[in-house]
Amino acid sequence: MGQVGFVTIGQSPRADILEDLKPLLGSLEILERGALDGLSPDEIEAVAPLPDETPYVSRLFDGSQVLLSPEKIVPLFQEALNSVVGSGAEMVVVLCTGSFPTLQCPVPLLFPGHLLRSFVQGVLPPGGTLGVVVPLPEQAATARESWNSITPRIHTASLSPYSAAGIEDCQTLEGCDLIVMDCLGYAIRHKEMLKGLLNVPVVLARTVVARAVQELI
Repeated sequence: MGQVGFVTIGQSPRADILEDLKPLLGSLEILERGALDGLSPDEIEAVAPLPDETPYVSRLFDGSQVLLSPEKIVPLFQEALNSVVGSGAEMVVVLCTGSFPTLQCPVPLLFPGHLLRSFVQGVLPPGGTLGVVVPLPEQAATARESWNSITPRIHTASLSPYSAAGIEDCQTLEGCDLIVMDCLGYAIRHKEMLKGLLNVPVVLARTVVARAVQELI
């Protein structure tokens, strides 16, 4: 396989993610696109979450955090996906752990959220307690609902992937048997900080995805 597309709900390139992925992907040719590529500030504002929505979180080209509507971002995300396929991608990786059930793709499409849940289900001890780290406090209820099929014993904490502050707030996850960082924005450095803070195994979405791609190329 020659080319793999990586599509973000924010803006590309996502050097912050690819810096952790590239060492695991070798000489694989990478195509990047973002749902917000080329949009003006007003156009990005139009994709902001509605008052009753749990927002998705991503990154703009300048490194700043952006909150997005899970519903309104889908058409733009589909366009970005179509673009990488049109440029020759033979597989596409969604750079978000959120759910996008309506996306259409003529080549294999990897959803990190699916991969992450399968991996955690395979390694969490029976009856174990799972700690889930998400970017925003508002995402805690959705995270508990999402992971409840694997275990009812769930604790959540919020930590922005795009800020250097706040890791100490994850101290509330002390005593968990396993921690999952449920966002592609989290980097290897976040994982190492969390392991140092809590001394428990930590599962990182982006490296789980990279190893899945390794198996398929």
